[in-house]
Amino acid sequence: MNTQKNSSSRWITIGIVAIIALLAVNAWLFYDKYKNEETIEAQGVDLAEAQQLNMELEKQYYETLSQLEEMRGDNEEMNTLIEKQKEELRAQKESISKMISTTKDYNSIRSRMKDLEAQAEGYLAELDALREQNALLTEENAKLGEEKRFLEDNLQEQIRQNDDLTDVKAKLVTEKSNLESQNKNLNKKVTKASVIEVQNVDVTGYKVNDSGKASKKRYANNIDRLKICFDAMPNPVAEPGDEVFYIRLIAPNGQTVAMDELGSGILTTAEGEQIRFTAMKDFDYNQEAVNACLSWEPGVAFDKGNYQVEVYNKGHLSGTGSFKLR
Repeated sequence: MNTQKNSSSRWITIGIVAIIALLAVNAWLFYDKYKNEETIEAQGVDLAEAQQLNMELEKQYYETLSQLEEMRGDNEEMNTLIEKQKEELRAQKESISKMISTTKDYNSIRSRMKDLEAQAEGYLAELDALREQNALLTEENAKLGEEKRFLEDNLQEQIRQNDDLTDVKAKLVTEKSNLESQNKNLNKKVTKASVIEVQNVDVTGYKVNDSGKASKKRYANNIDRLKICFDAMPNPVAEPGDEVFYIRLIAPNGQTVAMDELGSGILTTAEGEQIRFTAMKDFDYNQEAVNACLSWEPGVAFDKGNYQVEVYNKGHLSGTGSFKLR
């Protein structure tokens, strides 16, 4: 009897333990399910937040790229700067994207995104300033180009006027020379016997310094003044009074050295030939020997070589000479 009671009590105890164990298992399963649901919910929130951040980042990034591309134009400096800015923004965007996928520190992520936005605004401001500077430079260049064209047109007009004046002056010099020859032919019975012979034709080169002091030189590249001297010989047939001598310098290339603005012109010889002369010298002649000199300072470089000198009086060649510049 007691044995049956003990056996029954044991089974009751086993049943109670089993029930308690089942209850514990059910409680643990319920708790685990709750935790899993909580984890899934938290993961869902994190996923939604990450997706939202990625969308905002993509939107911010590509809007900035679009604004940068709108700044692109013909200016190579600006285009190079835009490419550099785009590369820096791309690096920042990739760094933030990596943070979104590897961390849940959303405050830090949003702070980085604000920094990226500020960086983009700074880039756009820099490009705006550069574009404004380029616009000012373009406008200034346009003004300078306009002024240059105006000055070039004005210069061409001045050159044309100067050419016209030079032609007129050359004609006047020619006419003057012709009138002088004609007047002398009409007013004087010029004969070969009245021509004044010229001897001892001498030409010396000088270099003039800033103080006006002249020093003798022999080399062409050091000479800026020629002093031409000659002796007008006695001639009792020539009438006393003003006598004109035309000096012709013939360069090594065979051309007459002449500048109209320095008194060069054209003389008519007794044979009717018109030739260019370099300079003229007139002085009062009283039938006695006279040493006459004049200076020729054209303001241009002289050529090296042998020069010939011809002196004319009353349309006749009255004397010659030569000199050499090294």
